Amino acid sequence: MSLDTARRNRGHKKTLFWFRRLTCLILLALQSVHYAFARDEFDMAALETSGPKLNVDLSQFSNTGSQLPGNYRVDVFINHVQVDTRDLHFVQNKEGLLIPEVAPDLLKVWGIKVDEIEGLIEAEKIDDLTKFIPQSSVKFDYNQMRLDLTVPQADVNSNAQGYVNPSLWDEGIPALLLGYDFNGSNTWRNNDNAPGTEDNYFLSLHGGLNLGAWRLRNYSTWTYTKTPESTGNGFTDNGSSQNHWNSINTFLQRDIPQVSGMLTMGDATTPSDVYDGFSFRGAQITSDDNMLPDSLRSFAPTVHGIAASNATVTIRQNSTIIYQKQVTPGAFEIKDLYPNSTNGDLVVTVKESDGHEHTFVQPFSSVAIMQREGHLKYAFTGGEYRSYADGGEPKFTQLTAIYGLPHEMTVYGGAQLSDDYQNGLAGLGFTLGDIGSLSVDTAYSSADLSTGEHKNGASYRAQYSKSVLSTGSTVTLAAYRYSTKGYYSFQDAVDLQVNDYYTDDENDNNDFNLTNNKRSRWQASLSQDLPDGWGQIYLNGYQQDYWSDEGYERNLTVGYNNSWSGISYGVTYNFTSMPGTENDHQLAMNISVPLDKWLHGAYAGYSANTNRHGDSTQQVSLYGSALEDGNLNYTVMEGYRNHAESGSNGSVNVDYTGSVGEANVGYNYDPDSHQVNYGLQGGVVVHQHGVTFSQALSQDIQSIALVSARGSRDTKVLNGTGVKTDWRGYAVVPYLTPYRRTMVSLDTSTLADDADIDNSSVNVIPTEGAVVMAQFKTHIGAHALIRLQHAGSAIPFGATVSLIQDESVAGIVGDNGDVYLAGVPMEGDLHVQWGKGVNTQCTAKFALPENNTNSSVINVSAACH
Repeated sequence: MSLDTARRNRGHKKTLFWFRRLTCLILLALQSVHYAFARDEFDMAALETSGPKLNVDLSQFSNTGSQLPGNYRVDVFINHVQVDTRDLHFVQNKEGLLIPEVAPDLLKVWGIKVDEIEGLIEAEKIDDLTKFIPQSSVKFDYNQMRLDLTVPQADVNSNAQGYVNPSLWDEGIPALLLGYDFNGSNTWRNNDNAPGTEDNYFLSLHGGLNLGAWRLRNYSTWTYTKTPESTGNGFTDNGSSQNHWNSINTFLQRDIPQVSGMLTMGDATTPSDVYDGFSFRGAQITSDDNMLPDSLRSFAPTVHGIAASNATVTIRQNSTIIYQKQVTPGAFEIKDLYPNSTNGDLVVTVKESDGHEHTFVQPFSSVAIMQREGHLKYAFTGGEYRSYADGGEPKFTQLTAIYGLPHEMTVYGGAQLSDDYQNGLAGLGFTLGDIGSLSVDTAYSSADLSTGEHKNGASYRAQYSKSVLSTGSTVTLAAYRYSTKGYYSFQDAVDLQVNDYYTDDENDNNDFNLTNNKRSRWQASLSQDLPDGWGQIYLNGYQQDYWSDEGYERNLTVGYNNSWSGISYGVTYNFTSMPGTENDHQLAMNISVPLDKWLHGAYAGYSANTNRHGDSTQQVSLYGSALEDGNLNYTVMEGYRNHAESGSNGSVNVDYTGSVGEANVGYNYDPDSHQVNYGLQGGVVVHQHGVTFSQALSQDIQSIALVSARGSRDTKVLNGTGVKTDWRGYAVVPYLTPYRRTMVSLDTSTLADDADIDNSSVNVIPTEGAVVMAQFKTHIGAHALIRLQHAGSAIPFGATVSLIQDESVAGIVGDNGDVYLAGVPMEGDLHVQWGKGVNTQCTAKFALPENNTNSSVINVSAACH
C-alpha cells in the first residue's frame, strides 16, 4: 500500500470513528430532553423529514447513564478514591438506570465495614446499597466506565493515603525471565609504556523463575580481560588474560502479607539499618516497607567522579565487580548502580585510556533511623557468612528490631551471635524539630580471633538526617562512628582472619592484618537547592582511619549546578587521599546549550578538567536525541589535552532503545589509543502464551507487566520509550512499583488498520517480582460501514446492532440504516433490535469482499430478516 493510500485510509477510518461517536452523542443528547420528567421520551418523528413515523424503543437511553444491562469492566471509586478495576454485572433499577450487583465480600474488599452494617453481611447480592446505608449513593458513568460509590466515612475503613487492599495484589503468572547486560571494548594502544591491544568484556545475567508467590532469582557476571605484554612499568601481567564467571547470588523469595514481610532463602544480604549489611547464605525474614502505603514509608548511592580521558569505570563491592562502564572525559555521574549489598563501601576505579588508574572509596550507608509511632520494622537472619576472601564462613544468627514510640521517638537494637563472635547493640532515635532527626547507639563486641587472641570493645555511632522537600529538596546525611581498639564488627572479625583480605590481584591492600581494625569514621552528604533560581550545590565527604596504622582514607566531592534560559552549567571538585599514596585533586566544569532552533532535540556542550599537576583536557560536543520517540541518542565529541603527550581526542557514540532491547556503539581516540566500545541490554520473558523479548529488565528483576493485545502488532505502549507490541500483540513493561496501582495504556492511534480495542488502559497491582497480565480485549478484522435494510426499508435510527459471533462487536444504527462496526470478520451474522417485540428485531447475514479487508473502511449492504 502506498503512503498516500495509507493516509487516505487512515483519514477515512477517523471519519467513520467520529461518525460513530457523533451517533452516540446524539443519543445521549436525547436523554437530556425534559430531564426533570424521568419518563419523558423523545418524539422520534422529530428526526423525520418524510415517510412514516418510526417506532424505535429508546427507553434504555431515556435516562442519564442508562444503557443495556450486562457485564462491564469499570473503575470503582469509593469516596473519590479508586479501589478496584473489575468486571461487574449491571441491572436496571426502577428509574432505568444501570446499577451493579455486588456481593458483601466484595464490598468488604473495597473497604466498607460490612460486618458493622445491619443486614448487609446476610445479603447474597446487593443491587441497591441505599437500602442498607441510607446516606450512600451509587453513580455509574457509562462513557468513562466509572462507578462511584459515596459512603459515609463512619462506614468506611480508615486507611492511609495510597493504601491498596492486599486482596487486590496480583501474584502474576508463571514465567521464566532473563535479563542481560553486555558491554565490551577493544583498545589499541600506541604509547611506549604498553603498546598492543587490550580487550575487555563484561556480561551480567539476571535469571528468574516465577511460580505463584515464589520467586527464584540468580545474578551472575562474566568478565574477560586481555592485556598486551608489558614493555615498561605500566603493566605487569605480561600479556595475560583473565576469564571469570561469578555467581554473585541465588535465592528463593516470597512475600508474607500477613506479617508485611519477605522471606528469603539462599544468598542474600542482611539489612543495613541497625548493623552494617553483609552477604550470607541461609534464610531471612524481614519486614517490607514496600507493602506500606506511600504516606507511611526508603537508598542506592550516586557515584560522582572525574575522568581525564575516555576511561573505563569499574565499581567493586566486597571485592566483587558489580558495575563497569565506559565514560568520556570530564565529570561523570552514575545513578543506575545495583549494589550486591545494601551497605558496604564501594571501591571505584577509573582506568584512563593510557592505562593509568586512580581509585577512591564511595561510602554507602543508610539514613538516621526513625519509624512512625506503633510501626515495627524487624529482621531475623540465620545462616553462614559469605566471604569473598579465602577465609572461613562461620555460621551466625542476627536479629534486629526498630519500633516507633510516642513523641516522635524510635528505639532499636540488635544481636549477632556466632561461635567465636557476639555483639549486642541498642540505640535511640528522635526528632529535633525543624533541625532534623538524630539517632545514637552503642554496640559491644566479643571476638575470638584466629591468632588465639580474645578481643572486647565498644563502638559508638551517631547519625543525623534532615529532609525538607517543600523548601527545595534539602537532604543532609551525616554519620560518625568511633570504635575502641578491641572492637571488631562481625564482618571485620571474619574477613581479617586472612592476610589476603582483597581477592583482586590488582589491589595493593594485601598488607591488611589483624591490627587494622577500624578506629573512627565519618561521612556526610548534602544536596541543596539554592533560593531564587541560584542553582544547586552538593557535597559528599568521607574519612576513615585504623588502629595501629598511619594516615587516613579520605574522599571529598563538591559541586554546583545551575541553568539559565535553557543553558545548564556546573562545576565539580574532587579530592582523594589514600594511605601511602599521593593526594589527588581534580577540577571539572561543563556547560550545555540547547540547539532546538536549528536541530530538534540537540545540544552543544563544552567541558574542561584539570588536576593538581596542571594536566588539563577540554572538549566540545554535540549531543541529543532523534526519531519520533526520542529513542535514538547520539554524542559527537572533539577535545584537546596538554598532558605529557598532548594532542586531540574525540569520540562518537550512538545508543538506540527499541521494543526488544537497547544497543550502543562508540569509537574513541586520543594520542595514546584508539578504542571501540559496544553494548547490548535486553530481556526475555517465557510465559504460558509463548516467548516475548523486552527492553532491559531491572537488575533484580522487579515487577513487570506482560501486555496482551493479541493480534495488534506494533502498537505503542505509553509506559515506556520505544515499547511496542510484537507481531503477536505482546509486549513487556519492565518497571512497575510493587504493591501499587499502575495504569498500563496503549496508544490507540498506533493500532493496525485491522485492529480495535475495547479499553485503552488497564490497572495492575503486582506483588514484588510478579509478572502480571495487562489484558486488552482486541477485535481483529475489518472496519465496515454496513447499510441494513428490513422489508425494503432502512433499519430505523437508534437500533442496536451486535455481532452474534462476538457480542462485544456492536454499534448503533445512524442515518439511512448505516452502522459502523470495527473488528468485523470476513463473514458473520448480525442481531438487530429496535424494540422489545418479535417484529422489532431481525438477523442479517453479511459477507465482506476479500480484496480490501485491511485497506480501508468497507461499505457493504445486508438484508435483515
